[in-house]
Amino acid sequence: MSWDESNQPSRTLDKVFGVKDRKIIFQKDGIQPSKSSWTNDVSKFNYQQTDTLKTSSSFFSKAIEIPVWGAKLESSPTTAKVIGSYKDGKPAIF
Repeated sequence: MSWDESNQPSRTLDKVFGVKDRKIIFQKDGIQPSKSSWTNDVSKFNYQQTDTLKTSSSFFSKAIEIPVWGAKLESSPTTAKVIGSYKDGKPAIF
């Protein structure tokens, strides 16, 4: 997702990426801190698995599944080639 100078979603590069209707779907209740901001713990956010990404593209040596944590992209291709999808079949990798 790209943002403009007013911190609003920018659609300027949609044509370049070959997609439309880009938006971010966050986990239920958003991404909440799990620790205080001053802690040195590596995980400072309480991420939850939101989906699973699947691809069998020749770009990878074999079919793979990757868990998606915290947020995911929801978008539709215009000219982009879809090479991976979420469990529900919606495009995940362009």
